[in-house]
Amino acid sequence: MGLGGFLNNDITFNQLTVSQVSGPNVTINADYNGDTDTFLLMPNNTLGVGEKVVL
Repeated sequence: MGLGGFLNNDITFNQLTVSQVSGPNVTINADYNGDTDTFLLMPNNTLGVGEKVVL
């Protein structure tokens, strides 16, 4: 279940920590909450074709 599934079922979090464990170097959006701030990566951070990060 993705984060949206939790939110759709009215399950809330007091704290949500997103950190990168592998993949190319990108800047993670520390304000991501899956509701009003829905971008995991900060602006100007992109992944090339076939690249992926594990968060």
